[in-house]
Amino acid sequence: MKLSSIKVLTAALLGSSTIALAEETDERMLSHGLTYYPTAPAVPTAKPTSPCEGNTPDWEDVDGDGCEWYEMMDLPGCPRHGNLYRGARGVADDNCCYCAGTGSPVVTPQPSPYPTYPPTITRAPSTPFPTYPPHTPFPTEPVVPTAKPTSPCEGNTPNWRDSHGDDCTWFEMMDTPGCPTYGDMYVGDMGAANENCCYCAGTGAPSPALTSFPTF
Repeated sequence: MKLSSIKVLTAALLGSSTIALAEETDERMLSHGLTYYPTAPAVPTAKPTSPCEGNTPDWEDVDGDGCEWYEMMDLPGCPRHGNLYRGARGVADDNCCYCAGTGSPVVTPQPSPYPTYPPTITRAPSTPFPTYPPHTPFPTEPVVPTAKPTSPCEGNTPNWRDSHGDDCTWFEMMDTPGCPTYGDMYVGDMGAANENCCYCAGTGAPSPALTSFPTF
């Protein structure tokens, strides 16, 4: 409510004769810093309390700060400032329980409100090794027995062998018809090739037909 409203209300209740008295009262109140508006009583600010007990009473560092400054500006244990700013009675490490000095209990940080879980390890699905159809062997050609070479003529002495165990076939491969080179060599128990192989014209067998070459 403003002062002018109070004056009007006062005049209505007490009459115009009291206006001078009301004005004088207003001037006195204002001269002493008083007002008609009620003011709430001042509430003293509570001194911040330490999170632990055991601080050295009335300890201050070189700048005049107590343990509360370290509780606001440093981590528990005071790893940054605990051994700095030495005052008349030492540093914060030796006087503040927050800094773990004077044998006071160490401040335990509050646990995180969020639960922590171990990481989950997810294994990738194993890929099986590929399987292949059974091995199909390559087809093999049937073994065709090699025919025993036949003599180009007939009349060889049966079961004849020379001194090395060879029969008439060797001479047919290694000599010309009539066996001019080896026919009388390598005589076996039954004689030489000339006497036992028709290819070598022995044993009276017919001589193989010789190919005649044209003469010019």
